[in-house]
Amino acid sequence: MSPKQIKEKIDHIFTLLKNEPCLATLNAILTSEGIDLDFIEFRKKYPILNFQISPEEVQQLTENGILTSEYTLNLARFSKLNTLSRLLNATLLKNGHIDRLQHIAKGISAKEPLKASSPFVFHQFGRSLADDSEPIVDRHVLRAFQLSQLSSKHEKNISNIRSKKNYNSDKDGLLIASRDWFRENPRASKSKRSG
Repeated sequence: MSPKQIKEKIDHIFTLLKNEPCLATLNAILTSEGIDLDFIEFRKKYPILNFQISPEEVQQLTENGILTSEYTLNLARFSKLNTLSRLLNATLLKNGHIDRLQHIAKGISAKEPLKASSPFVFHQFGRSLADDSEPIVDRHVLRAFQLSQLSSKHEKNISNIRSKKNYNSDKDGLLIASRDWFRENPRASKSKRSG
């Protein structure tokens, strides 16, 4: 597909998401757009989350000394965690992602406003775990949203957005704009937990 065709397809999908009357029709959209098989593979890798984590639960982790006051894992208490918690945290440690726990916990607690320079994807994921009205947003969603908001169909602009690998900050307000769009179009974000 050319960059212009990709832009047109994304615009079309965002319009469908905005205008469809019910969540049940999302499957029909996926099939009609030829992305239903991709979505099945996506769900295998990222299953539906059927739980929430409250700010009070995170607070309890800090009160019990599992997390520090800065929401980092208290490594001195690591051996006292249950086996599943140690396995999950060991995976984070092995992959060098233990710091992401802090940003997710901060998002759940939502005590701090989102800073433009913060790792906002993990912060937003935490917000989503605490509040069902908050969308799960990652670099792929942000890239598609940014393309949907692009008024130009100039191939260089489209290619620049498509090649963007990381969104390390929200200095351009993209996260806030995408959250607002998903809140205005709740059917588009409800699929995160309701398959």
